Amino acid sequence: MKDTDYDNIIGRLSNLFSLKPSMTFQDTNGQQHTLQGSLEVKGIEGQDNKKYILDLLRLSPRDMNYPKPEESGCVLRHELIESYQMVKAIQAVEVQLKVEFDQANEEKNQALKKEIEAEQDAEKKKSL
Repeated sequence: MKDTDYDNIIGRLSNLFSLKPSMTFQDTNGQQHTLQGSLEVKGIEGQDNKKYILDLLRLSPRDMNYPKPEESGCVLRHELIESYQMVKAIQAVEVQLKVEFDQANEEKNQALKKEIEAEQDAEKKKSL
């Protein structure tokens, strides 16, 4: 089986876990490879000719509430990471909407101010 078969699977998993390619290295033939995920992730082909990916635990960040080395299995759940990403995305959209809203209000206020000034100038000319 070719490594590219696993590259596609690991690439899809990396997207699911929101991971970017993290390391580039050269093999003994001088060919460049990019690692996605963790060094501990393994791919095997079963007797049923299906591809299996093992040791996905290291794709999730450790929970820093458990700093001891023997607690290395304490990782953040994927749902928590997704929730955090969603909150950050919503906050970014809210900031952008506020900026756009403020700009639109400023433009509207400037146009209204010009209209009022034009009306006042017209009234002054009529009164003269």
